Amino acid sequence: MSDEELILDYDPVMADITGASAAENVRHVIVRVAFINEFAHGDRFLAFCKRWAALCGLEEPAAAAARALEAVADELGLRSRGELFENPQETTQTANLEELIRVSNQRTDEFLEKFESVAWEPVSADAVELLKSLDLPWPWLAAQLVEMFMLSLWQFIIGRLVVINHWVEPPDLPAPPFEHRFCTRSDETVNEALTRFLSEMHAALDRLSGHVPEIPRGRMPSDLDAEFANGVGRYGRWYYRHRIRGESMNSIARDAHCDRATVRRGLREAERLLDLTPYAFRPPPGK
Repeated sequence: MSDEELILDYDPVMADITGASAAENVRHVIVRVAFINEFAHGDRFLAFCKRWAALCGLEEPAAAAARALEAVADELGLRSRGELFENPQETTQTANLEELIRVSNQRTDEFLEKFESVAWEPVSADAVELLKSLDLPWPWLAAQLVEMFMLSLWQFIIGRLVVINHWVEPPDLPAPPFEHRFCTRSDETVNEALTRFLSEMHAALDRLSGHVPEIPRGRMPSDLDAEFANGVGRYGRWYYRHRIRGESMNSIARDAHCDRATVRRGLREAERLLDLTPYAFRPPPGK
């Protein structure tokens, strides 16, 4: 099954990272994705998704839209509603199919209309309380859990996986006070004025760019997939198992075929990387 790929708006609570180097920020993203993936498939989060759907009044509209799409898929002889979003189907329109499509469009529109009207504050507050109960201090995690809940509703309706791609970009800092004015002179030609204008613009660009601090590159992972599978990514998975599921370091070490000291170092590194954020519910662990 193909995945749906979405680009989401920039949110500083989720996106701002404070690593000392670009490489450290990349490792934060890797360990965060590994941790979040485990969180998203955990029983606790799935229970909260059901609770939030009921709280928002979205449970029945989502189910109705999914049922309507499934009926269209059945009429077309497809294995699931997810196949409706694969390559366009060559089908003969029948009265029954047209009616099923009309109903599925109506149910989907009803869900989207309800979704747009939801007040998300109670869900966000509940997510914050969940993290506080787990003694996790990161607002980015609360925001990301709510985001995952929203995407999980759409994923359920269309019967397809929704993928969020993460990447790291340099910070976009507030511009310093700056003003530039250009006026042509009576004694210059058009080309002379254009040449002078371009020269002044280059100087202005240099002045502005000089206020943007360059973050050191650091030792960047050479293979991101390997880093996710066997590097700091596994630390994120260990952190979930230890902090959320309450598994012992000895149990994790046995499964990972390593010693307890390695797991302890991995958990500390995971927490350090996850803590690379300017926002917190309370002082970060160990500070």
